[in-house]
Amino acid sequence: MSFTLDEQINQLKRTIAEMEAQRAILSDGVVDAALAPLRQKLADLEARDETPRVEPTGTPTRQRKLVTLLFMDVVGSTQITQHLYPEDTLDRQ
Repeated sequence: MSFTLDEQINQLKRTIAEMEAQRAILSDGVVDAALAPLRQKLADLEARDETPRVEPTGTPTRQRKLVTLLFMDVVGSTQITQHLYPEDTLDRQ
């Protein structure tokens, strides 16, 4: 999936803002080291695009999401399918 120049710029700005919010946890040195290449990439992208930019407002929000993972192992499935190609194994299910 290819992002437009505007989408890339906005994503970099959000990432920089999120890193800035981590200064108290990670320390200035770590954040500055991580931000240097991001800011350079942002400057390069903005130089390619001459449309005015709107700075993101506010502190980025974080989300926690509940995820359910289901794993199932069918007894003997390896012996049944070991001689088949992967495509044929999918067709048997």
